[in-house]
Amino acid sequence: MIMNEKKLYRIYREEGLPVCRRRGRKRARGSRTPMPVPLRPNQRWSLDFLSDTFGACRNFRILAVNDDCCRENLCLVPDTSISGVRVARELDALVRIYGKPACIVSDKGTEFTSKATLKWANDNKVEWHYIDPHSRACKHALPCSGTSRSKMVTSSPSTAACAPLGRLLRNRLP
Repeated sequence: MIMNEKKLYRIYREEGLPVCRRRGRKRARGSRTPMPVPLRPNQRWSLDFLSDTFGACRNFRILAVNDDCCRENLCLVPDTSISGVRVARELDALVRIYGKPACIVSDKGTEFTSKATLKWANDNKVEWHYIDPHSRACKHALPCSGTSRSKMVTSSPSTAACAPLGRLLRNRLP
């Protein structure tokens, strides 16, 4: 027998049984204030994921980190799966090379709202902004002028960094 949730709660109340309510979903922490325009390097970094496939069955993702002031691509990290811990580790490596950003902008993906990433932002005293989920115009991660993201990635000098991953994944295929 299938029962409507509201009907179930009504029956529970009539019988005097305790009603267990569902918990609300986890909300992403961080600010939603309007972002100022970056005027110097390391003032604001943008993080985003790109995804593609090798052949017919191997999916992979690329973590793209950009400096919004000079529109420099700081790194492209290709892998088959990238967790929040891996994002924090890559951000540590970037901070050692380029210095600490004042602010990081990203969407509310699970990797960017994980405990490891939020702990990294708190430990490093970096402000984290989440873009408005309904506005595609706020996506600053890979600014493009009419070019597709895949074309930007394949024509990028950083594509050489993806070649070893491609060879590794081809060797692992059955």
